[in-house]
Amino acid sequence: LEAQVNFVHSELTKLPSFPRKCLEFDLPILKGHVLKSHLLGIDAIHKQMWVWLLSTLFERMPADFAWASCDLVKFLTVYNGAIATHADESAVLRFTLAAYLTAAIRFNQTMLLKGYQHIMPVLFTMYRESKNDSIVCKSLEFIVKQFYVIHRKPFILQFLGSVAHLVYVDNPLSETIVTQDKIPSKLLYELLTCLEDDIVDPLDILDLVNYPKPLKNLDFCYRDEAPTITILEIIHLCVLTVGYAPESVRGKEMLKILEALTPHYILATKNTTKLMKNTSGAAKAELLCVHQLSSCIKGLAAVCESYSKNAFMGTSNKMDIVSSGNVRRNSSIILNSQNKSGQYGQGGSKGLGATGLPKSFLQPKQSFLFTGGKPVSGTWEPHRANLKIMPMTEVKERKYKLSLGDDEAIYREFREPRSSLLHFATICHSMCNQRVGELRRLLTEDSSKSSSSNSTNFEIIDAKTHSRLMEVALALLKVAPHDPLTLGCHGLQRYITELVPNTDWSSEANRNALNLLLKRLEKVFLKITKKHAIRRQVDWDFVSNLVKGVYDPPETAVRCPLRFHEGVFVRGPQLGFG
Repeated sequence: LEAQVNFVHSELTKLPSFPRKCLEFDLPILKGHVLKSHLLGIDAIHKQMWVWLLSTLFERMPADFAWASCDLVKFLTVYNGAIATHADESAVLRFTLAAYLTAAIRFNQTMLLKGYQHIMPVLFTMYRESKNDSIVCKSLEFIVKQFYVIHRKPFILQFLGSVAHLVYVDNPLSETIVTQDKIPSKLLYELLTCLEDDIVDPLDILDLVNYPKPLKNLDFCYRDEAPTITILEIIHLCVLTVGYAPESVRGKEMLKILEALTPHYILATKNTTKLMKNTSGAAKAELLCVHQLSSCIKGLAAVCESYSKNAFMGTSNKMDIVSSGNVRRNSSIILNSQNKSGQYGQGGSKGLGATGLPKSFLQPKQSFLFTGGKPVSGTWEPHRANLKIMPMTEVKERKYKLSLGDDEAIYREFREPRSSLLHFATICHSMCNQRVGELRRLLTEDSSKSSSSNSTNFEIIDAKTHSRLMEVALALLKVAPHDPLTLGCHGLQRYITELVPNTDWSSEANRNALNLLLKRLEKVFLKITKKHAIRRQVDWDFVSNLVKGVYDPPETAVRCPLRFHEGVFVRGPQLGFG
């Protein structure tokens, strides 16, 4: 039997058409066809048979089977395709989810390390697409709960890391229109809340799993823990992961998850207190949650020192103009994203081609690069490509695209974790600062206020944390003149427009951080003023937000009036602010 299993496995992995042949289906024939429902039923049976074949194969394999790097992904792709195309079919959904559970238990070590990252994005996407189908949503919540029961913290880390790029940080207080490739963070919060309670099996999925029920944890390290986890514990787990390796890929993914979950968690704790009619016990519980979030901010600011100390390794001339005979260093992607009015057309800027290069530079010239013989003069023609002749313009353009793509990736890698850290701190401060005062007044009115007065006196962000967050913001501002996306990143914008105006800068401990911010803003504005390319390409809405954050709110000037006589805001009229 083992030889037969190995034979089937080897033959499937060698097939070029696997797993494509298992999933393909001619969907256009369903449009307006009389036999549409029958054809869909045949396709559902076809995919269910493939799932049954692979599930039977998995059950016959040894638990310590040596999977190659991509073999398991190919087999799990069949499961993903079946549930993605026929999630509304209860039989296919039930059988596929049971196959997921069987594979997770059978190949314990493989799934523990890297298996869930290949299936959770698909299940999370299906959770969004089937939000109006209660059976599908309850089934997905149940399977996520069972995954956590058998693998606990490793499953949580793989799940959150694999869906971090899909989550859109929406506003919990308003409806947000999200594109098809993004999923609102509210759905992630709702899916994770199912881990706090026991979930009913709506389709009797466990009946198809040939293992002892109820399922138990497979790692002895977690056997004494309860099979539940709260949102606050997940937040602590994310903070712990970031603190262990802030520069790692997993650490940056956890920062995205933190800024996605935190606003919904704060709003949920506030609603819970209101439902309990603002009793002293509910107020103390909410205040304790705010205190723990404050500790998370302080801990992240302490361990993420590299975000403020590491130098930027990319080029800083992205929007500069070099000599007249060289390439203009600006990106068509950035031009198109910042040019909302579309006045520059497809190329993004007047006089520029679709690649961001000057149009005159892209015109064919008489200079060529060739592999042998004499130089060829005349205009380049496509039919001479077989002579391995390539215009010098094409060579330069290709090198330009490669270097620009590398720089864009470096900018994004530098920008995103710092923006997420600032955004997380700003969300906690903006949503909790006023709420803490309300909770303290509730406890003051209570007769037992003396027993908890000491525990309620804390700052959400202390002076040391302010200083560290300011260093992170300064690191982004150093790069901002050369990269419009960094200038307009949500973390930097919200930090300056929400957290800075609502901080008491009159104390000596905080004043130094504000002085550094104003000096850096002055340098940013001077760069924008002096360089025509930057001044033309910059998004002035983003620049005006920086000015409003430290100038328009009267509280900032009142709390720290010592810096507002200096030159940074005297130059405002030169930039067009007044």
